[in-house]
Parts: sequence; structure tokens; C-alpha cells
Amino acid sequence: DSGSLSPSPSPRGTPLRGRGSKKLPGGDVDMFMSKEDILEAKDLQIENEKSLFENEIIEVDSDFTDGPESYKEWFQQSSAVLESTSSARTKAGCRFILGMIVLAKGEKDRALEQFQIIAKECSQVYPKKLVKQMLGDAAGILNSEIVSETSVPRKIMSEYEFGRYATQWNIVTDNEAASLLWNCLTSQPNLPRQSLRAFLEIWNEIKRFGSSIELPEHLELEELHEDVLLVSPLVRDVAGQGRLVLSHRRLLALHGSVYSQVCFLNEIAAMEIVSSPFLFSLGQEGLRVSFKDSSKPPYLVCLKESSATWKEYITEMDAALSYADKCRDLSVIISAGNNIIAAHALLQYHQELSLGIEMNMRSPASMLIYRSKNDQLSGSAFDTLDHRLYPAGEAGRETIECLLYTDPSEEMGGRLWCGMGSSGALFVCDVDTWKFDLPINVATNRIYVLEEYEGEIWAGSRDGNLYVVDTETGRPISTLPNHGEAISGITVVKPTIWTSSFDGLLICWNPKTRDVIRQITIPKSGRVSSLISIGNWLWCSGKQKLIAIDISDPENHNIEKFAIDFRPEAPLFVDCLAKTPNDQIWCGWSGSNGCKLSLWCTKTRKCLLVRDLKEFRGCTCMTVSGDELWIGTKEGQLLIINWATNADEQILQEAHPAGVRSLCTMEGLVASGSTSSDGYIAVWKKAKQ
Repeated sequence: DSGSLSPSPSPRGTPLRGRGSKKLPGGDVDMFMSKEDILEAKDLQIENEKSLFENEIIEVDSDFTDGPESYKEWFQQSSAVLESTSSARTKAGCRFILGMIVLAKGEKDRALEQFQIIAKECSQVYPKKLVKQMLGDAAGILNSEIVSETSVPRKIMSEYEFGRYATQWNIVTDNEAASLLWNCLTSQPNLPRQSLRAFLEIWNEIKRFGSSIELPEHLELEELHEDVLLVSPLVRDVAGQGRLVLSHRRLLALHGSVYSQVCFLNEIAAMEIVSSPFLFSLGQEGLRVSFKDSSKPPYLVCLKESSATWKEYITEMDAALSYADKCRDLSVIISAGNNIIAAHALLQYHQELSLGIEMNMRSPASMLIYRSKNDQLSGSAFDTLDHRLYPAGEAGRETIECLLYTDPSEEMGGRLWCGMGSSGALFVCDVDTWKFDLPINVATNRIYVLEEYEGEIWAGSRDGNLYVVDTETGRPISTLPNHGEAISGITVVKPTIWTSSFDGLLICWNPKTRDVIRQITIPKSGRVSSLISIGNWLWCSGKQKLIAIDISDPENHNIEKFAIDFRPEAPLFVDCLAKTPNDQIWCGWSGSNGCKLSLWCTKTRKCLLVRDLKEFRGCTCMTVSGDELWIGTKEGQLLIINWATNADEQILQEAHPAGVRSLCTMEGLVASGSTSSDGYIAVWKKAKQ
């Protein structure tokens, strides 16, 4: 340890100390493909397909007798198929089976190595995003805190490759931290494998030491997002010799085998480095921690040269907790903890490097970023914000194309469903805990719209397909390919479901049989979107028009189109619609000269008002929550008005810096989704609470 987050001098040429990687005990895995499935793999070979693999076939260990005899047979047969086949698909499947079998044996490093071979050499069989998800899930099952030796790349890495690696293995949480870590490891265009391995050995030891801490029941870390981060060398306080323990939320002391809580981090009023002749030896430094509760005596601990370092770590974690509370973003707590561990590993890494090497590398202190960020928070948006959520994680940010809230049932609580951008996945959040389940991979492209009907989620995708998912199990049930272009809207007109696509095709479905009941094509519609229903009428946008379709007659239909002449201004296009409880429709219009709102009476077909929103560049989405109309803009603001009186209630200026993409209403809350630059969901308290 060092007294600051800068490397201490060391003799030139001093090598990095060696550390051996330790294998962790494995657990049983009870899910395997059958022997018949493996034998059938031979029939999946594709003629004339080039082999993608030249790796050695794994030899069957002679002591592989701890599981059922059939496991050994499956291993041998998979290895034989892998050696004989030229099919990339078959090879990928065999690699996965081999990985699962050695995982059952407890050899986690070898299991991950098989999965990584798939990622490196068979990406056309398992798409990169699917492989990344699979590896992430596997790391979580094995031990997400420990990076195995086999996961270290076998070549030098660019900064981009390093960023993907560091976030995939949860060394850091986001791309910003990955860039900071890169600059602390090297000043060169590429990072040698031996440098990364040396850092990871130190990082692994710190993680293992922290994860090995078992607190007594009365001190168990029950809070969300709290784990042990760092354990100090031997220190001395008033209770004697022991160790200091830092978690995401608390400071603890360990004396022998007895743990005690020093304080919660948010109870700290100040810290200072002191020398106490009564507690410390002459010339040794310690840390004096004062508390906001003045009746509680200060805590003194002799950390020697580590005093300044630990002061910075504690200050950073406290600042992160404050930042997370202000911006309602629990991911900040995890991110800050990861950064502190990375900074501590970097400190030791720098101490072991020879002087004169990598002279331009940044100090590990650059990883501690939340003290400065905490001072930048301001604005009414943070007063209204309730939670901030990252469905795909901070490192895997995607556009939140659409949102849907489903009410609690007897089987489960309320759920927030998120249709994602480039991955085409569905993420589901439990609103009681604000935790996401594993993603549901349904579509091959962006999911544009979601709707619920009798225990099922209907999802419309850019790929032109409708996907039906069971709300209780999350299992995809059906794929309906009848639309030729991207799905733009879904609405329920009981006992049927209507869907629209960009080309103006409307389809009526029987939701039980999945049969098409009827189809309507809107002539000269332009791009059709935002499908809603009021009685026996469907309403949608069509480029520069509001379109109404009478569907009361099963054999015939009547189409009406409404437009507003905005001349001499530039043309405006209908971007979004929202209906109010009194069956009126609000339209959001956008163009090169700004945007406008219009209100329509669906009974008289009259436009009741037009409101100019010159301060905004364009409307992107709308939702009605009680008597409030929430409007998202391209610049990232949220405008909240009273839909009955047209009076402004609130403007959230920096709701999503990169733009608001989607909105939905929840119980007493409103959720908004951002574009991929931000990649998060903001959950807001209503303007009137």
C-alpha cells in the first residue's frame, strides 16, 4: 500500500512478482444435451463448408469418473465429432457441450475456454452479441468477480478491444471507466498481454480477498448493491490490532475473528490524517474519522502510509452514494466500487513497474471520478427523478425503443417491459426491486412497439414480424410474419388485435388462434405510425396527415384523412399520438422549423387547438398519465402539460441528454427511455403528487 494514489519509486528492472491462479471449487450442473442430440450432430454437417477450427481436441482425463458414466461417453463422442466434422455449426455445438461437461466436473477455466473459442472463431454461428451475453451469463454462474487465466487475450489489445474486454468481465462498468483504466495501464497504442495479465493477477487477489469475507449474521450486508470492496493490511485502533474493511456502504473493523461496524459512509462528517502519540508509534500516520452525530466519538485508526489512500477511497465511495441518491441511479454504486478496486490494483501494479517504463501513464487517482461528478448535479429533473435503470448495463447501452407497464397479478408483481434497439431483445424489470431478468431474445431487429393482451405481450419489430411472449414465463410463443415492413403500431379492439406497418397495411388478428381476420391497406398514406383505437375507429399518423379508419363493418371500411395547413411555414409531419380519457387525440408535429401540438375531437373530427412549441426541435413520443400529458423531445426534454386546460405544469430540461425515445405510464410514475447514447430508463414522479 502507498500513502497516495501515485506509484512509489522502485529500483529499475524490478520484475512484477509472480502469482499463481487458483481454481475455485465447482458446483454440479444438471442440464445437458442427450446422447441422441450429440449423435444427431453428425447429420448437421454442411457440405464444402470450411473448418474454422484448428485447436487441439480436449483429451479425456483418466480421472473423469466422478459423474455418471454417460458423461464420459458424451465427452468422447463430442470430441470425436469435433475432430471429424467440417461444419462450423456442428463444431460450435460440440464446443458448447464440451464446455458444459468440464464445468460439471468443476473445471471452470476449461469451460470458459471452450465458450471463448466459440466467440473468437465461430461468430457467424453464434452472433457476437449472443456470445457476449452467453459469456456474461457464464461468468455470473461461475464467479463474476474472478477473471480466469484462460480469459486473458493471447495478443496485444487496442483500446477499443480492451474496453470491450474490461466491461464484459466486470472489471469496470462503463466505457468511460474503461478508457480511464486503459490510460492508467499504458501510454502506448496497444497493451501487451503480459501487462494485462500482471494487472489481472493483482486485481484477482483483491477481489478474492474481499469475496472471502464472511460477516456474522447481525452484520450481513442486506442492502441492495453492497459487497465488501477492500480489506486493509494489519492496522491498529483503540480495540487493538486488526483490519479495516470497506464495503459499498459501510466501514467495518475486524479484530481476530470479531467484526464490528464503524459507521455507514453517509454518517461521516470529515476525515483527516493525523499523528497520535497515544495510539500510534512515533512518526506513523493514522486516519481520524469524525461523524455528523457530534455525540459519537471520532474513530482513530493507524493505517501508516496507507492513510491517504484509504481516505481517498472512503471519500470516493461516499460521494458515489450521494451521487446515486441525487440522480436515482443505483448502478453508480456498483460502478464506483469497481473503480475503487481497479484503482487499488493499479496502485500496486504501478508500484511494481520499473521507473522509466510507461512514464506517461495516468495516476490511479483518475479512476475516482464521482467526487467531481457530484458537484455537477443541478436542475429540476433530479428533484422529479425516482429511479434510473440500465436494461443492458452501462457498457451495453442500446436505444429504448418502446416501454410497456403490466399491472401486478396473483402470480407476479408489476413489470416494466423494454423493447430494445439493435439487439431486438426484451428486458423485463420487476418494479418492486427494480431488478432486470435475463433478456428475452425474440426479434432479429429493433422492437418498435409493445402491447399486452390477456397474459401475453405482443411485440412489433422492424424486421416485419410480430412476436407473442407469455408474460408469466417470458417464453416466446408465436412469430407472425404477415407484415412486409416494420411494425409501427399495435392496439386492442376486443376481442381482436389490430396492427399497422410503415407501408400502410393494417391487419386484424384473432389473438387466440393467431389467424388473420381481415386486412386494410391505406392508399397514399405515407409512413403510418402511432396506431390507437377509440370505439370502432382506428387512428394513426400518415406523414403529414391524421388518418381515421371506420372498422365497424366487417366487410367494408371508411377512411378519413385530416391535415393542417401550416403554410407559409415548412411542412410538418405527425410523429406521435396520444389519446385522453375523454376520447380526444393529441398530435405531435415536427419539422425543420420546430414542432407543434394539435388537439382533435374524435366525434366532430375538428381540430380544437394548435400550440406552437418553438423552443423544441421535435416531438418524439407522448403518453397520458392521469390529467397530465407527457411529451418527449428530440433534444431530451420532457414537457408536462395539463391535457384538459393546456396549461404547462413542468419542463424537465435535461431528462435525457441525447433525446427521449419512448414513454409509458406506471402506477403513480412515468417511465421514459433514451437513445443509445444514454441507454437508460428514467422513472419519474408525476408533476402533481
